[in-house]
Amino acid sequence: MKVLYDHQAFVLQSNGGISRYIVEVASRIKAFELAEVTVFGGLHVNNHLRYAEKSISPFGFYFNRPWRGQRLINDLIWNLGALSASADIYHATYYHPLTPPRGAKVFLTVHDLIDEKFRRDDPRYVSLLKRKAKVISDSDFILCNSNSTRRDLLDYYQVSAEKVGVTHLAASEVFRPARPDTERRNFLLFVGSRASYKNYTLLRQAYESFDFLYKEYEILCFGGGPLVANEIPCRGVARHMTGNDEDLARLYNEAAVFVYPSIYEGFGIPVLEALRCNCPVVSGSTSSLPEVGGNFVNYFDCMSIESLAEVLESVLKLGNAATMNDGLFDWTNSFSWDACAKATTVFYRKVLS
Repeated sequence: MKVLYDHQAFVLQSNGGISRYIVEVASRIKAFELAEVTVFGGLHVNNHLRYAEKSISPFGFYFNRPWRGQRLINDLIWNLGALSASADIYHATYYHPLTPPRGAKVFLTVHDLIDEKFRRDDPRYVSLLKRKAKVISDSDFILCNSNSTRRDLLDYYQVSAEKVGVTHLAASEVFRPARPDTERRNFLLFVGSRASYKNYTLLRQAYESFDFLYKEYEILCFGGGPLVANEIPCRGVARHMTGNDEDLARLYNEAAVFVYPSIYEGFGIPVLEALRCNCPVVSGSTSSLPEVGGNFVNYFDCMSIESLAEVLESVLKLGNAATMNDGLFDWTNSFSWDACAKATTVFYRKVLS
């Protein structure tokens, strides 16, 4: 079985979840000798592919910054090469329609339906949504990274349930508990984008409204760009920092609690990262989050400031962190890139058979 991945994610992202997912899965399929794997990286800007084993992407050339016309040139090279490429499975890495290799079954991974839920009426996303709908329609099989995303996909698109499967994502092995003598510090950790659906505003409002929070703790935002004026609480302290996975793992191990008030997620890797570090997690209970957090997260109503404050008080003052429940280690280890790669291969073979 020959599997071919295209260049799209690696041209769009220098770092990012979609490109990491492809590299993790493709590398393991090759390492386990489950299939012959080729990633056409093209003229890319992606660090995950840059440092991956060269044999999975012999047609990948790294540039340290994007340049005008990069995507168009890559698309042209792909479409010309696809006419003669030999592949049983073509796995698209994003939503731009490309010519599949002749005779190959077309796979697509849908990671979330954020655009459909929150940007449907935004003129900037009309073209993307049209392209996405076409790629979904043209695919022989679609993978989703959670059962929640699978349900959303079936709600928004006319797709047969039989051609949609689930392969859960995983977290990097760098996310693990620190030494037992590591002390937790008085900060509430928030990770990633602070776009509207991520609901950072709710955390800020709860923090500045309850004195047990703003008098005793800081908010620390990791990634997502520097804080702007309306993201800084009127009481207490909010700080921002950035770094790599090792830096983030250290913060998970030092934070008093990780707060994830997101209204919608396709999977929710930060929840899994925090749990792997034994960090208490306070999260909304919507979309895929309970699927990832299980019984090891303290959930709250992500529309209620009072609900968030109540749960934070329970965790911070009373020590009622769900991470103390039995079975956390087995739960987090059930999400692995090895399992994701093997499950993906099962779906490849199922479609071919």
